[in-house]
Amino acid sequence: MADLAAWNDSDDDEPRRKKPHVDEAVLEREVFGADESDAESNNISNEDAPAWQDDDDEDIRVDLRSASRLKKLRQAPTDRVLKGAALEERLRARFKATKGPQDWATSSKKPNALAQAAQDDESDDDDGDLRVARETDANVRAPSKSAISGVAFHASTDLLVTGGLDKTLRFFRIDGEVNGTAGACHLADLPIRSLAWRAQTDICIVSGRRPFYYAYDVASEKATKVRLPPKSKDKSLERFALSGDGASLAFTAHDGRILLADASRGQWRSSELKASGTTRAVCFSHDSTKLYASGGDARVHVWDLRSSRCLATWADEGSSPTSALLCCGSRLFVGSESGVVNAYSTTVPRTASFSTEQAPSPEKAVSSLTTPVSTLACSETLCLLASKWARDAMRVVRLGSDLRVVPNWPTART
Repeated sequence: MADLAAWNDSDDDEPRRKKPHVDEAVLEREVFGADESDAESNNISNEDAPAWQDDDDEDIRVDLRSASRLKKLRQAPTDRVLKGAALEERLRARFKATKGPQDWATSSKKPNALAQAAQDDESDDDDGDLRVARETDANVRAPSKSAISGVAFHASTDLLVTGGLDKTLRFFRIDGEVNGTAGACHLADLPIRSLAWRAQTDICIVSGRRPFYYAYDVASEKATKVRLPPKSKDKSLERFALSGDGASLAFTAHDGRILLADASRGQWRSSELKASGTTRAVCFSHDSTKLYASGGDARVHVWDLRSSRCLATWADEGSSPTSALLCCGSRLFVGSESGVVNAYSTTVPRTASFSTEQAPSPEKAVSSLTTPVSTLACSETLCLLASKWARDAMRVVRLGSDLRVVPNWPTART
Protein backbone atom coordinates (compact mmCIF):
# COMPACT_ATOMS: atom_id res chain seq x y z
CA MET A 1 0.00 0.00 0.00
CA ALA A 2 2.87 2.31 0.77
CA ASP A 3 4.30 1.72 -2.66
CA LEU A 4 0.91 2.37 -4.25
CA ALA A 5 0.48 5.61 -2.30
CA ALA A 6 3.94 6.74 -3.31
CA TRP A 7 3.16 6.02 -6.94
CA ASN A 8 -0.08 7.99 -6.75
CA ASP A 9 1.63 10.97 -5.12
CA SER A 10 4.34 11.09 -7.74
CA ASP A 11 1.75 10.94 -10.49
CA ASP A 12 -0.14 13.89 -9.01
CA ASP A 13 2.99 16.02 -9.00
CA GLU A 14 3.43 15.73 -12.78
CA PRO A 15 1.54 18.12 -15.07
CA ARG A 16 -1.48 16.59 -16.70
CA ARG A 17 -0.92 15.98 -20.39
CA LYS A 18 -3.61 16.42 -23.02
CA LYS A 19 -4.54 13.54 -25.20
CA PRO A 20 -2.76 13.94 -28.52
CA HIS A 21 -4.93 15.10 -31.41
CA VAL A 22 -5.23 12.44 -34.09
CA ASP A 23 -6.15 13.43 -37.64
CA GLU A 24 -8.04 10.44 -39.00
CA ALA A 25 -7.40 11.46 -42.63
CA VAL A 26 -3.64 11.58 -42.05
CA LEU A 27 -3.74 8.25 -40.22
CA GLU A 28 -5.66 6.66 -43.09
CA ARG A 29 -3.10 7.88 -45.64
CA GLU A 30 -0.25 6.52 -43.49
CA VAL A 31 -1.85 3.07 -43.28
CA PHE A 32 -3.45 2.62 -46.73
CA GLY A 33 -1.44 5.11 -48.79
CA ALA A 34 -2.50 8.29 -50.59
CA ASP A 35 -5.30 8.16 -53.13
CA GLU A 36 -4.29 9.98 -56.36
CA SER A 37 -7.91 10.77 -57.19
CA ASP A 38 -8.10 12.97 -54.09
CA ALA A 39 -4.88 14.90 -54.80
CA GLU A 40 -6.62 17.85 -56.45
CA SER A 41 -9.23 18.19 -53.71
CA ASN A 42 -6.50 17.94 -51.06
CA ASN A 43 -4.54 20.77 -52.69
CA ILE A 44 -7.61 22.99 -52.75
CA SER A 45 -8.42 22.27 -49.13
CA ASN A 46 -4.81 22.95 -48.10
CA GLU A 47 -4.93 26.37 -49.80
CA ASP A 48 -8.03 27.34 -47.81
CA ALA A 49 -6.93 25.76 -44.53
CA PRO A 50 -5.83 28.11 -41.75
CA ALA A 51 -2.12 28.32 -41.05
CA TRP A 52 -2.65 27.50 -37.34
CA GLN A 53 -5.28 25.67 -35.33
CA ASP A 54 -5.46 25.81 -31.54
CA ASP A 55 -7.49 23.07 -29.83
CA ASP A 56 -7.97 25.31 -26.79
CA ASP A 57 -10.31 27.53 -28.87
CA GLU A 58 -13.02 24.92 -28.41
CA ASP A 59 -12.79 25.33 -24.61
CA ILE A 60 -13.41 29.10 -24.73
CA ARG A 61 -16.66 30.33 -23.20
CA VAL A 62 -17.55 34.02 -23.40
CA ASP A 63 -20.44 35.60 -21.52
CA LEU A 64 -21.96 38.29 -23.74
CA ARG A 65 -23.28 40.07 -20.64
CA SER A 66 -19.82 40.54 -19.12
CA ALA A 67 -19.08 43.74 -21.12
CA SER A 68 -21.29 46.27 -22.83
CA ARG A 69 -19.39 46.08 -26.14
CA LEU A 70 -20.09 42.34 -26.37
CA LYS A 71 -23.81 43.02 -26.54
CA LYS A 72 -23.34 43.96 -30.21
CA LEU A 73 -22.57 40.32 -30.94
CA ARG A 74 -25.97 39.11 -29.78
CA GLN A 75 -28.38 37.93 -32.45
CA ALA A 76 -31.25 37.38 -30.02
CA PRO A 77 -32.02 38.69 -26.51
CA THR A 78 -31.61 35.17 -25.13
CA ASP A 79 -27.98 34.87 -26.33
CA ARG A 80 -25.73 34.59 -23.28
CA VAL A 81 -22.68 32.37 -23.66
CA LEU A 82 -20.80 31.65 -26.89
CA LYS A 83 -18.22 28.98 -27.61
CA GLY A 84 -14.97 29.78 -29.39
CA ALA A 85 -16.09 28.84 -32.91
CA ALA A 86 -19.38 30.74 -32.62
CA LEU A 87 -17.59 33.77 -31.20
CA GLU A 88 -15.11 33.80 -34.11
CA GLU A 89 -17.92 33.56 -36.65
CA ARG A 90 -19.82 36.49 -35.14
CA LEU A 91 -16.67 38.62 -34.86
CA ARG A 92 -15.95 38.06 -38.55
CA ALA A 93 -19.52 38.95 -39.49
CA ARG A 94 -19.35 42.09 -37.35
CA PHE A 95 -16.08 43.17 -38.96
CA LYS A 96 -17.42 42.70 -42.50
CA ALA A 97 -20.57 44.66 -41.65
CA THR A 98 -18.60 47.66 -40.35
CA LYS A 99 -15.43 47.63 -42.49
CA GLY A 100 -16.58 45.82 -45.59
CA PRO A 101 -14.77 42.94 -47.33
CA GLN A 102 -10.97 43.16 -47.21
CA ASP A 103 -9.11 42.14 -50.37
CA TRP A 104 -5.90 41.42 -48.49
CA ALA A 105 -7.64 38.83 -46.33
CA THR A 106 -9.14 36.83 -49.18
CA SER A 107 -7.41 34.33 -51.40
CA SER A 108 -7.05 35.51 -54.99
CA LYS A 109 -5.20 34.04 -57.93
CA LYS A 110 -4.86 37.51 -59.51
CA PRO A 111 -1.67 39.35 -58.42
CA ASN A 112 -2.01 42.88 -57.12
CA ALA A 113 -1.02 45.98 -59.05
CA LEU A 114 2.43 46.19 -57.46
CA ALA A 115 3.20 42.56 -58.29
CA GLN A 116 2.06 43.07 -61.87
CA ALA A 117 4.25 46.13 -62.22
CA ALA A 118 7.23 44.19 -60.88
CA GLN A 119 6.66 41.31 -63.30
CA ASP A 120 6.26 43.50 -66.36
CA ASP A 121 7.96 46.85 -66.93
CA GLU A 122 5.48 47.81 -69.63
CA SER A 123 2.82 50.35 -68.66
CA ASP A 124 -0.09 48.53 -70.32
CA ASP A 125 -1.27 45.23 -71.67
CA ASP A 126 -3.20 43.90 -74.64
CA ASP A 127 -6.59 44.67 -73.07
CA GLY A 128 -5.82 48.38 -72.75
CA ASP A 129 -5.55 48.29 -68.96
CA LEU A 130 -3.15 50.68 -67.25
CA ARG A 131 -0.90 49.14 -64.61
CA VAL A 132 -0.58 51.48 -61.66
CA ALA A 133 1.29 51.10 -58.36
CA ARG A 134 0.44 53.43 -55.47
CA GLU A 135 3.39 55.41 -54.08
CA THR A 136 3.87 57.73 -51.12
CA ASP A 137 1.89 60.97 -51.32
CA ALA A 138 4.00 63.74 -52.85
CA ASN A 139 3.44 66.30 -50.09
CA VAL A 140 3.21 63.90 -47.14
CA ARG A 141 6.09 65.72 -45.40
CA ALA A 142 4.44 69.14 -45.61
CA PRO A 143 0.72 69.08 -46.46
CA SER A 144 -0.91 72.29 -47.62
CA LYS A 145 -3.09 74.26 -45.23
CA SER A 146 -5.67 74.91 -47.95
CA ALA A 147 -6.95 73.45 -51.20
CA ILE A 148 -4.16 72.89 -53.73
CA SER A 149 -4.86 74.72 -56.98
CA GLY A 150 -1.61 74.07 -58.84
CA VAL A 151 0.93 71.23 -59.16
CA ALA A 152 3.89 71.04 -61.55
CA PHE A 153 6.91 68.77 -62.05
CA HIS A 154 10.24 70.23 -63.08
CA ALA A 155 11.19 69.03 -66.56
CA SER A 156 14.77 67.92 -65.82
CA THR A 157 14.92 67.27 -62.05
CA ASP A 158 12.89 65.43 -59.41
CA LEU A 159 11.49 68.71 -58.06
CA LEU A 160 7.73 69.15 -57.59
CA VAL A 161 6.00 72.40 -56.66
CA THR A 162 2.53 72.84 -55.18
CA GLY A 163 0.55 76.00 -54.51
CA GLY A 164 -2.86 77.02 -53.25
CA LEU A 165 -4.96 79.64 -51.55
CA ASP A 166 -2.69 79.65 -48.48
CA LYS A 167 -0.29 81.77 -50.61
CA THR A 168 2.60 79.34 -50.21
CA LEU A 169 4.74 77.51 -52.73
CA ARG A 170 6.06 74.19 -51.40
CA PHE A 171 8.83 72.22 -53.09
CA PHE A 172 9.46 68.47 -52.78
CA ARG A 173 12.09 66.00 -53.96
CA ILE A 174 10.03 63.14 -55.39
CA ASP A 175 11.59 59.69 -55.04
CA GLY A 176 8.38 57.69 -54.52
CA GLU A 177 9.23 56.77 -50.93
CA VAL A 178 10.41 59.64 -48.72
CA ASN A 179 9.45 62.65 -50.89
CA GLY A 180 11.39 65.06 -48.70
CA THR A 181 10.78 68.79 -48.58
CA ALA A 182 13.04 71.10 -50.61
CA GLY A 183 11.92 74.51 -49.37
CA ALA A 184 8.95 76.88 -49.42
CA CYS A 185 8.08 80.44 -50.37
CA HIS A 186 5.24 82.50 -48.91
CA LEU A 187 3.75 85.14 -51.23
CA ALA A 188 1.84 87.30 -48.78
CA ASP A 189 -0.27 89.16 -51.36
CA LEU A 190 -1.11 86.37 -53.82
CA PRO A 191 -3.56 83.48 -53.26
CA ILE A 192 -2.20 81.08 -55.86
CA ARG A 193 -4.47 79.91 -58.68
CA SER A 194 -2.04 78.79 -61.39
CA LEU A 195 1.65 77.90 -61.65
CA ALA A 196 4.10 76.47 -64.18
CA TRP A 197 7.84 75.92 -64.63
CA ARG A 198 9.70 77.83 -67.31
CA ALA A 199 11.47 75.43 -69.65
CA GLN A 200 15.23 74.94 -69.10
CA THR A 201 15.22 77.16 -66.00
CA ASP A 202 14.59 76.93 -62.26
CA ILE A 203 11.97 79.69 -62.40
CA CYS A 204 8.34 79.08 -61.47
CA ILE A 205 5.62 81.39 -62.81
CA VAL A 206 2.81 81.95 -60.28
CA SER A 207 -0.45 83.88 -60.73
CA GLY A 208 -3.86 84.45 -59.15
CA ARG A 209 -6.76 86.90 -59.01
CA ARG A 210 -4.45 89.89 -58.81
CA PRO A 211 -3.18 92.41 -61.44
CA PHE A 212 0.34 90.95 -61.25
CA TYR A 213 2.22 87.66 -61.31
CA TYR A 214 5.41 86.37 -59.71
CA ALA A 215 8.49 84.75 -61.22
CA TYR A 216 10.15 82.79 -58.41
CA ASP A 217 13.76 81.67 -58.88
CA VAL A 218 14.35 78.54 -56.81
CA ALA A 219 18.15 78.76 -57.01
CA SER A 220 18.40 82.33 -55.68
CA GLU A 221 15.14 82.13 -53.65
CA LYS A 222 14.08 85.43 -55.18
CA ALA A 223 10.50 86.33 -56.17
CA THR A 224 10.09 89.00 -58.86
CA LYS A 225 6.72 90.72 -59.14
CA VAL A 226 5.55 91.71 -62.63
CA ARG A 227 2.63 94.17 -62.63
CA LEU A 228 0.21 94.98 -65.42
CA PRO A 229 0.75 98.25 -67.29
CA PRO A 230 -0.60 101.31 -65.39
CA LYS A 231 -3.40 101.94 -67.91
CA SER A 232 -4.67 98.38 -67.83
CA LYS A 233 -8.15 97.82 -66.34
CA ASP A 234 -7.70 94.08 -65.84
CA LYS A 235 -7.71 92.88 -62.23
CA SER A 236 -7.00 89.18 -62.60
CA LEU A 237 -4.27 87.08 -64.21
CA GLU A 238 -5.43 83.75 -62.81
CA ARG A 239 -5.45 81.87 -66.14
CA PHE A 240 -2.33 81.69 -68.27
CA ALA A 241 -0.35 79.44 -70.60
CA LEU A 242 3.43 79.16 -70.87
CA SER A 243 5.05 78.33 -74.19
CA GLY A 244 7.07 75.16 -74.55
CA ASP A 245 10.32 77.07 -75.08
CA GLY A 246 9.66 79.14 -71.93
CA ALA A 247 9.85 82.46 -73.78
CA SER A 248 6.22 83.60 -73.88
CA LEU A 249 3.25 83.94 -71.53
CA ALA A 250 -0.40 84.35 -72.55
CA PHE A 251 -3.04 85.53 -70.03
CA THR A 252 -6.80 85.60 -70.53
CA ALA A 253 -8.34 89.05 -70.01
CA HIS A 254 -11.70 90.83 -70.32
CA ASP A 255 -13.68 91.14 -73.55
CA GLY A 256 -11.89 88.25 -75.25
CA ARG A 257 -8.47 89.90 -75.09
CA ILE A 258 -5.28 87.90 -74.63
CA LEU A 259 -2.30 89.59 -72.96
CA LEU A 260 1.17 88.52 -74.07
CA ALA A 261 4.35 88.82 -72.01
CA ASP A 262 8.04 88.09 -72.44
CA ALA A 263 8.66 85.46 -69.78
CA SER A 264 12.44 85.80 -69.82
CA ARG A 265 12.48 89.59 -69.34
CA GLY A 266 9.27 90.03 -67.37
CA GLN A 267 7.93 92.63 -69.80
CA TRP A 268 4.53 93.03 -71.44
CA ARG A 269 4.31 93.03 -75.22
CA SER A 270 2.53 95.83 -76.97
CA SER A 271 0.46 93.57 -79.22
CA GLU A 272 -2.78 92.08 -77.90
CA LEU A 273 -4.88 89.35 -79.45
CA LYS A 274 -8.68 89.54 -79.54
CA ALA A 275 -11.14 86.65 -79.79
CA SER A 276 -14.76 86.93 -80.89
CA GLY A 277 -16.18 86.09 -77.44
CA THR A 278 -14.98 85.78 -73.88
CA THR A 279 -11.66 83.92 -73.55
CA ARG A 280 -11.51 81.19 -70.92
CA ALA A 281 -8.64 78.99 -72.09
CA VAL A 282 -5.40 79.42 -74.05
CA CYS A 283 -2.52 77.15 -75.04
CA PHE A 284 0.57 77.23 -77.26
CA SER A 285 1.42 74.85 -80.08
CA HIS A 286 4.19 72.32 -79.49
CA ASP A 287 6.68 74.50 -81.45
CA SER A 288 5.58 77.70 -79.63
CA THR A 289 4.79 79.50 -82.90
CA LYS A 290 0.98 79.40 -82.63
CA LEU A 291 -1.53 80.27 -79.94
CA TYR A 292 -4.96 78.65 -79.50
CA ALA A 293 -7.79 80.30 -77.59
CA SER A 294 -11.48 79.66 -76.96
CA GLY A 295 -14.19 80.59 -74.50
CA GLY A 296 -17.86 81.35 -74.00
CA ASP A 297 -18.89 81.21 -77.66
CA ALA A 298 -17.13 77.83 -78.16
CA ARG A 299 -15.16 79.18 -81.13
CA VAL A 300 -11.54 78.09 -81.44
CA HIS A 301 -9.06 80.72 -82.68
CA VAL A 302 -5.55 80.08 -84.00
CA TRP A 303 -2.93 82.86 -84.23
CA ASP A 304 0.52 82.94 -85.76
CA LEU A 305 2.62 84.65 -83.07
CA ARG A 306 5.29 85.68 -85.55
CA SER A 307 2.87 87.88 -87.49
CA SER A 308 0.04 88.26 -84.90
CA ARG A 309 -2.37 87.14 -87.63
CA CYS A 310 -5.38 84.90 -87.05
CA LEU A 311 -4.91 81.79 -89.16
CA ALA A 312 -8.17 80.02 -88.48
CA THR A 313 -11.34 79.99 -86.40
CA TRP A 314 -14.14 77.45 -86.14
CA ALA A 315 -16.97 76.43 -83.82
CA ASP A 316 -16.21 73.54 -81.52
CA GLU A 317 -18.55 70.61 -82.16
CA GLY A 318 -21.33 70.59 -79.58
CA SER A 319 -21.28 74.39 -79.13
CA SER A 320 -20.74 74.09 -75.37
CA PRO A 321 -18.57 76.85 -73.84
CA THR A 322 -14.89 75.93 -73.77
CA SER A 323 -13.30 75.45 -70.35
CA ALA A 324 -9.86 73.94 -71.16
CA LEU A 325 -7.39 73.65 -74.05
CA LEU A 326 -4.33 71.50 -74.64
CA CYS A 327 -2.05 71.11 -77.64
CA CYS A 328 -0.32 67.72 -77.54
CA GLY A 329 1.82 66.88 -80.54
CA SER A 330 -0.32 67.02 -83.68
CA ARG A 331 -3.63 67.16 -81.76
CA LEU A 332 -5.61 69.93 -80.11
CA PHE A 333 -7.85 68.86 -77.22
CA VAL A 334 -10.82 71.13 -76.52
CA GLY A 335 -12.59 70.57 -73.19
CA SER A 336 -16.08 71.98 -72.73
CA GLU A 337 -18.45 72.74 -69.88
CA SER A 338 -20.58 69.77 -70.90
CA GLY A 339 -17.68 67.45 -70.01
CA VAL A 340 -16.97 66.44 -73.61
CA VAL A 341 -13.39 66.66 -74.89
CA ASN A 342 -12.98 66.94 -78.67
CA ALA A 343 -9.66 66.05 -80.31
CA TYR A 344 -8.76 67.94 -83.52
CA SER A 345 -5.82 67.71 -85.87
CA THR A 346 -3.62 70.81 -85.69
CA THR A 347 -3.10 70.74 -89.46
CA VAL A 348 -6.21 72.78 -90.31
CA PRO A 349 -6.47 74.08 -93.91
CA ARG A 350 -6.42 77.87 -93.84
CA THR A 351 -8.87 78.30 -96.72
CA ALA A 352 -11.55 76.17 -95.09
CA SER A 353 -11.20 77.29 -91.48
CA PHE A 354 -13.37 80.42 -91.66
CA SER A 355 -16.32 78.71 -93.28
CA THR A 356 -19.08 77.30 -91.08
CA GLU A 357 -19.89 74.64 -93.64
CA GLN A 358 -16.29 73.45 -93.85
CA ALA A 359 -15.42 73.52 -90.14
CA PRO A 360 -13.05 70.69 -89.16
CA SER A 361 -14.54 67.63 -87.52
CA PRO A 362 -12.96 66.17 -84.39
CA GLU A 363 -11.02 62.95 -84.70
CA LYS A 364 -12.57 61.75 -81.48
CA ALA A 365 -15.10 62.99 -78.92
CA VAL A 366 -14.42 61.70 -75.38
CA SER A 367 -17.60 61.95 -73.33
CA SER A 368 -16.51 60.17 -70.14
CA LEU A 369 -16.99 63.27 -67.96
CA THR A 370 -20.30 64.96 -67.20
CA THR A 371 -19.09 68.18 -65.51
CA PRO A 372 -16.97 71.06 -66.90
CA VAL A 373 -13.46 70.00 -67.84
CA SER A 374 -10.99 71.96 -65.73
CA THR A 375 -7.67 70.18 -66.39
CA LEU A 376 -6.00 68.70 -69.47
CA ALA A 377 -2.47 67.30 -69.30
CA CYS A 378 -0.48 64.86 -71.39
CA SER A 379 2.68 62.78 -71.59
CA GLU A 380 4.17 61.07 -74.62
CA THR A 381 1.59 58.29 -74.57
CA LEU A 382 -1.27 59.39 -72.29
CA CYS A 383 -3.66 62.31 -71.90
CA LEU A 384 -5.40 63.09 -68.61
CA LEU A 385 -8.86 64.68 -68.43
CA ALA A 386 -10.23 65.94 -65.11
CA SER A 387 -12.99 68.06 -63.63
CA LYS A 388 -12.76 69.74 -60.24
CA TRP A 389 -16.56 70.04 -60.08
CA ALA A 390 -17.22 66.38 -59.27
CA ARG A 391 -15.65 63.77 -57.03
CA ASP A 392 -13.32 61.28 -58.75
CA ALA A 393 -13.97 62.95 -62.13
CA MET A 394 -10.79 61.93 -63.95
CA ARG A 395 -10.07 59.83 -67.02
CA VAL A 396 -6.95 58.73 -68.91
CA VAL A 397 -6.85 58.47 -72.72
CA ARG A 398 -4.20 56.69 -74.77
CA LEU A 399 -2.66 58.85 -77.48
CA GLY A 400 -2.89 56.21 -80.17
CA SER A 401 -4.72 56.31 -83.45
CA ASP A 402 -8.07 55.51 -81.81
CA LEU A 403 -7.70 57.56 -78.57
CA ARG A 404 -9.03 54.85 -76.26
CA VAL A 405 -10.10 55.60 -72.70
CA VAL A 406 -8.28 53.47 -70.11
CA PRO A 407 -11.00 51.18 -68.66
CA ASN A 408 -9.44 50.07 -65.35
CA TRP A 409 -8.11 53.31 -63.82
CA PRO A 410 -8.89 55.41 -61.90
CA THR A 411 -11.05 53.31 -59.59
CA ALA A 412 -13.29 54.14 -56.64
CA ARG A 413 -10.27 53.66 -54.34
CA THR A 414 -7.90 55.94 -56.26
